[in-house]
Amino acid sequence: MNILNLQDIEQEAALRLDSNALEYYRGGAADELTLRRNRSDFDDIVLYPRVLRDVSHRSLRCTLLGQTFDMPIGIAPTAMQCLAHHEGERATAHAAVAMNVPMILSTTSTIAVEDVAQVEGVQLWFQVYVYKDRATTQEIVQRAVHAGCTALVLTVDAPYLGKREREARIGFHLPEHLCLPHYTRLQAAHVPAHQGESGLVRHFAQNIDPALTWNDILWLEKISGVPVIVKGIMRADDAIQAAAYGARGIIVSNHGGRQLDTVQSSIRALPAVADAVGHC
Repeated sequence: MNILNLQDIEQEAALRLDSNALEYYRGGAADELTLRRNRSDFDDIVLYPRVLRDVSHRSLRCTLLGQTFDMPIGIAPTAMQCLAHHEGERATAHAAVAMNVPMILSTTSTIAVEDVAQVEGVQLWFQVYVYKDRATTQEIVQRAVHAGCTALVLTVDAPYLGKREREARIGFHLPEHLCLPHYTRLQAAHVPAHQGESGLVRHFAQNIDPALTWNDILWLEKISGVPVIVKGIMRADDAIQAAAYGARGIIVSNHGGRQLDTVQSSIRALPAVADAVGHC
């Protein structure tokens, strides 16, 4: 197949992936209203192009947190990429280098941060979940910084995992040949199957701290010494609060429609957040 766009990639993935991986990757929360809204609202955006403006010299280069990238696009944290291919997150890092964009590595990566960071030229940020065992979080964060990650991306919209019916139907689990190398301290490096339930739901319920507060932004910056970006903001007032507590960046996100169904799309939430803190 001649791969030309994202739709081609999705179609090819449906042919190649087993149902365990496919339903995990493409599913959303509950009735998937927000999942569909993310796409439809983006499709509704129209452009009003100007003409005769001399576009012989063009550049999308931008600077974020002191790093220069070829375009204002980054690779979002996506968990368990080895479900799709044995190179997993390592392959994604090579793609990030080729495009000169930042890559955010998920805490639930199937390849350790130290190994991904060895990809020459990768500009790596690290996504963080805060665990009930705070010593575990501190250890993972310090591993990431030591490996070369230059920013932390704190996910704030997942105190509990969303109701993902696709995963429950198939009993989502991590195959035995894969593990989550950042979770060894928790003895939760594997996500086993459970009858009628996603193994990931149980994993989150057992390990993720639902008592997260704004003060944890300050704590993460203190233990890491690198900038903290907050991912999962959907409201202007929350964005203002994040900035007040020292967040160096905000990612407007509804977790790809995978957490709380019926919320607005990320693209619809973006203007209000940008107006509130875009020049902070």
